[in-house]
Amino acid sequence: MKFGGLLRVLGVNAVPVGGVMLAGWSTGTGLALYWCETLIGTAANAVRIAQHRRMTNKRGHFRGQLGVEVNAGESTPSSRRTLRSGRAKTQWKSFLTEYLVGSLVFTFAHGLFLTIILGAVVKSWPAKEDLLYGLGGMALFQVGGLVFDLFSLREWPFARLKVQVQSAMGRVVLVHVAIIFGMGLVIWLDKPGSFFWVFGGLKTLSDIGGLFSSASGIASGAADAAPPKWAKSVIGKIAPGE
Repeated sequence: MKFGGLLRVLGVNAVPVGGVMLAGWSTGTGLALYWCETLIGTAANAVRIAQHRRMTNKRGHFRGQLGVEVNAGESTPSSRRTLRSGRAKTQWKSFLTEYLVGSLVFTFAHGLFLTIILGAVVKSWPAKEDLLYGLGGMALFQVGGLVFDLFSLREWPFARLKVQVQSAMGRVVLVHVAIIFGMGLVIWLDKPGSFFWVFGGLKTLSDIGGLFSSASGIASGAADAAPPKWAKSVIGKIAPGE
């Protein structure tokens, strides 16, 4: 795990926490910023994948790598299904498309759950001005990390990129789980304002844990690891094919 990666993770998570604690931002603003951070991070990783493919033309870019499956009735330009051992399996034509589909499915699911939470549980909506300030701070850390990576991206082996993207995908899934369990805990405790701290704490821990797992994955050469089966199943149920 590099110090720069840890600094970026802590910086990104410090923006909503600092805003709520020190600047008096609403809980709704802080939670909305966490959702925006996931979306920005997805875009940044998509740029990393696209640029690495353009620079290196590695074969791994031209097939699925994450094991993401969707329930599609018909073949699409980005994927096709075959029967193997009696089960339908999605075969993606690119690593980039597979990552974007999987990550965006969970991100938009986050948005739906958070809208319900903000309106029915927390009863706090984001303030536009505070949200823009927070987005600027988060974008500074995310874009800074992306620019830093772009200088050395050509030298990255495909295994390094794959492990980093797998780690990011795993954090997106964990955030989704944190939202569900955090909402249940808040309803049980009947303390709506505590959801932000429950969610923020789990989100920060998962981000830091992702850095450690990414570093250990690269060191051990475990580039063929895939997201857990339950995560792939959830994606398939949430995002049925057209």
